[in-house]
Amino acid sequence: MKAIKTREYLASVRATPLGLAILVVIGAALFMVMPVNPVAADESMTIKGAVASVDSYDKTFSVVGPGGKMTLGIDKATSFTLCDRNKGFENLASGQKVIVTYHSSEAGLVADVVDISPITLACYNQ
Repeated sequence: MKAIKTREYLASVRATPLGLAILVVIGAALFMVMPVNPVAADESMTIKGAVASVDSYDKTFSVVGPGGKMTLGIDKATSFTLCDRNKGFENLASGQKVIVTYHSSEAGLVADVVDISPITLACYNQ
């Protein structure tokens, strides 16, 4: 019964011009104090480190860099290079040194470019 009275009260408040003005002010205040994502969706960041793990099922990999361990996903636009040649996700392995340019999305961190450093001087022998 109390819930019905509360609904009736809210309906009566919204029906008045003052009630509408109060709702608009409260809505604007909530909008202004909402947290803002510190990284815009189109802002790229870079991490340099070593591949800790590769999950081919989930299409993710982890990199240990100066800030700790970070897990990144890939998408159709992710590119992989090794010795200035295009490679694929299947060429990524634990222990490899990488430089990853990535962005934040609703799905998490997504790699844009993964530059795999050669373990040996193999690039010079090609």
